[in-house]
Amino acid sequence: MSINVLLTLVEQYKEAAQLIEAAQAEQEQLKTQIREALAERSTNYLEVGCHKVRLSDFSSTR
Repeated sequence: MSINVLLTLVEQYKEAAQLIEAAQAEQEQLKTQIREALAERSTNYLEVGCHKVRLSDFSSTR
């Protein structure tokens, strides 16, 4: 594998990592907005169109 091919792969990897990070940040923002919408309605369950939204708290111990 040539250095140029390897460099391209590394650059693509870094770009993919940045896209993932941006998508995760957007997902967290959307999750917060959904939680706020549920809180406004004083509920932890809602059916929206064909989607069912449930807010649940859980903890994990490892």
